[in-house]
Amino acid sequence: MELVEKQNKVFTSGYSVEDLKSLKNNTEWFSIAAKHKGEIVGNIVIVIKEDEVEGKYGWVDDLFVSKEWRKYGIGRNLILKALNELIALGIKESRLEVWSDNKRALSVYESIGYKLYKQTECAIGMFL
Repeated sequence: MELVEKQNKVFTSGYSVEDLKSLKNNTEWFSIAAKHKGEIVGNIVIVIKEDEVEGKYGWVDDLFVSKEWRKYGIGRNLILKALNELIALGIKESRLEVWSDNKRALSVYESIGYKLYKQTECAIGMFL
C-alpha cells in the first residue's frame, strides 16, 4: 500500500498493512491524504477515542509529510481539515503526542491552538 510505504519513509517504526487492517476493523477512525499528481505527499490518521470524564475526542494517531513536501503548510492543512471533520462529527476535542525535541511540529501544533498537557522525558501530550 502506498500509504504504508510513504509513512515508513518518514518514521522508523511506521504502520504495517496489518496495523491498518486492525485499525480499520476495530476502531472508529478516519484518514485524510494530501496528494500531488495522484501521489500521497502527506497523511493524517485520527482515531476516535473516549474519556470517561471528557467524552469523545480525536486522537492524532499519525501525521506525516514527505520530506520534500515540508514547509508548504501541508501538515497544518491536514490538521485543520481533520479538526473540521471532528467538529462535523460533534467532537470538540483533539489530543496528540509529539517528541519533545520536534520543535517544528510543536510550533505548528501550538499555532493551531494545541496546549501543553503533560511533558515526559521524550514526549509531550497536547490537547486542543
